[in-house]
Amino acid sequence: MRRRLGLDSTTSHKPPSSDGYKKKPIAPALPKATGRRHGGQEGHQGKTLRRVEHPDRIEVHLPSHCQCWGRSFSTADEPKSIQSRQVFDLPEPKLEVTEHRLGQVECCAVVQEGSYPAGVSAPVHYGPGVRALVTMLSVDHKMPLEPISQLLEALFGYDLNSGTVLEALERGHEQAAPLEEATQTRLLEEEVVQFDETGIRVAGKLYWLDTAATASDTHWFVHEKRGEEALRSAPSVIKDFKGTAMHDWLGSLLQIHGCAPCPVWGAPVGGTQGAAGKRQSGGGGNAQVPVAALPDAASDRGGRRSRQALPDYSGTGRARGAPPPLQV
Repeated sequence: MRRRLGLDSTTSHKPPSSDGYKKKPIAPALPKATGRRHGGQEGHQGKTLRRVEHPDRIEVHLPSHCQCWGRSFSTADEPKSIQSRQVFDLPEPKLEVTEHRLGQVECCAVVQEGSYPAGVSAPVHYGPGVRALVTMLSVDHKMPLEPISQLLEALFGYDLNSGTVLEALERGHEQAAPLEEATQTRLLEEEVVQFDETGIRVAGKLYWLDTAATASDTHWFVHEKRGEEALRSAPSVIKDFKGTAMHDWLGSLLQIHGCAPCPVWGAPVGGTQGAAGKRQSGGGGNAQVPVAALPDAASDRGGRRSRQALPDYSGTGRARGAPPPLQV
């Protein structure tokens, strides 16, 4: 009993959402003695800086004056280059300000004027490059709103408030709508798709991340509810899916989608942390426990597995009802 009470998503097959709101203690990342030398190991294909043929800038360093009679030197003396070193560095970060002006021309006794380009909609606003950067920091690098604002102020001297960052994210979501629709269409055309869900924190509250994935495509969406309400919402794929669904026997999945018998591999024992957004969930442990997605094997809406005999889908000739062995 004491051992079971100490289990969480990092030490068992339990999902991260079962850990609750308590924060896990983080051990300091101290180096461990391995007996190996530091740096790249034998057989590792390392990468290093390579000299470029055409540097962006060249600085010539001359002696300040002649040691014999004190004449000053300059590049006009056509010095001979005897050695060079290249330094790779960042340029000074700076936002480039472009002013768009409307031109007016009178022709044929008619005054005519130009129009602003698409996207230039306010007297002063940030451009697509800034919006792309804050979207990448938020989505790809999981940075909260406040650190994004602090970073841009430190780099460029402009303080983007949280509302500006949220607006950029919303616009990015709208522009990615065709890509999302194409991904959903490809998933609906697949014969087999894996479905899963896990808890995720949004503004300190527990939400649910629902995924639909194949080897080549992954679609996910966040919903405040777990179960049928989320699975029947607009971004959900499974509500319109007609093929074979692989999932973990969640009761609402069984009620919404009737699927053919199909083995599904559950999350690795030990789980993963911060794996949202990855195409593969790997890590955390190697032991995997398979279950089957059979719509008639659920005893109720709560998703409790019944004792009904399962088909032999492994090809090993096990007796019906015998669960597959633990694969390690």
